[in-house]
Amino acid sequence: TNRGLAIFIIWLTALMCLWRKQKARQEAQVLAQAQRALVASEEIRGALARAEAAEAQARQNADRLELAQRAGRIGSFDYDFRAGTSYLSKIMLEMVGLEGLKRAPSRDEWLRLLDSADRARWIEEYGRAMRQRTPFFVECKVTRPDGTIRWLATHAAFQYDEQGRARRFVGAAMDVTRSQELEDARRLAEGRLARSIRGTSDGPWEYEIATQNYWLAPHWRAMLGYTEQEVPGTRESVEGLLHPEDLPVRQAAFERCLAGQGQYDAE
Repeated sequence: TNRGLAIFIIWLTALMCLWRKQKARQEAQVLAQAQRALVASEEIRGALARAEAAEAQARQNADRLELAQRAGRIGSFDYDFRAGTSYLSKIMLEMVGLEGLKRAPSRDEWLRLLDSADRARWIEEYGRAMRQRTPFFVECKVTRPDGTIRWLATHAAFQYDEQGRARRFVGAAMDVTRSQELEDARRLAEGRLARSIRGTSDGPWEYEIATQNYWLAPHWRAMLGYTEQEVPGTRESVEGLLHPEDLPVRQAAFERCLAGQGQYDAE
């Protein structure tokens, strides 16, 4: 009996040792899994932190780009023919008066905003740039839905797929309304000046010392019976019209004026 009891105790002890080993292995496996999960969790948190930082940087870059575009009155657009999608920046939509539109306007909707004379030129340039794979540039007048007029200078380019088909049309437009208004005002002032001069015997001119070229009003040439091709405004073409005896008089008057000793006055 004692021998049987001893054998039972030995068996039970061995069984307990075996159970403890299995339990230890299971605990070690659980611990290893927990450690791997912890490492994976740290990696996930790190990846999420990097993704959040990248997203924050992207938002910051987008905000900076929008600020720069707004300051420069520059809008961007992207028409993806393959995907059938289109994008116009917020500034671009504001410039053409479509800020309430929740999508980019179609090509036909865009063309309807253009002045009739500019529309044909826009279509022609669009087709030429696509066929010849050259940069697209058009300066055109846009009539916004509220009736106001804006001038846009548009630069764009086509992108092509492996088969040579146009895949995207990407570009930017600058609001040049102020520059156009100043140019229109300049032309109007010059026209009025030219009309007023035609009624007098005056022929305005200017001499640019740095380039040694003359600016000659059209009436100046008309009074003397010359064309712009005959007297382009170079120093030689203008002073070549003077009588040789008058050249010293002209030079002396010029030097007195240049020295601040009075106005240029020569006959």
